Amino acid sequence: MSIRLKTKLSIGLVFLFIVIVLFGVLGLFYINRLSNEGRLVLQNNHESLVYCNKMLQALEDLPIDKNALAVFRENLVKQQRNVTEVGEKEATEDLMRNFNEAGG
Repeated sequence: MSIRLKTKLSIGLVFLFIVIVLFGVLGLFYINRLSNEGRLVLQNNHESLVYCNKMLQALEDLPIDKNALAVFRENLVKQQRNVTEVGEKEATEDLMRNFNEAGG
């Protein structure tokens, strides 16, 4: 009971086709997943930039605006909840410590 060469080739090609389709589907799945994770990181980094810009603006408005310290503190607390990058937590904690030592 031997299988003809044409049948063996057909079975082999079908198997290879299934493997290629499987790798394609898995590749699309992981690329989509990576894209979503990247989008979240970029969004969180953008939020960090917004908070930092608001803190900088509050420091510049300090002599003029009496609420500048409250705005600074509010954005610093928001930034503490939005730590996403390596070293960002330490930098935020240093800023909070310096702010508290300065009487904020």
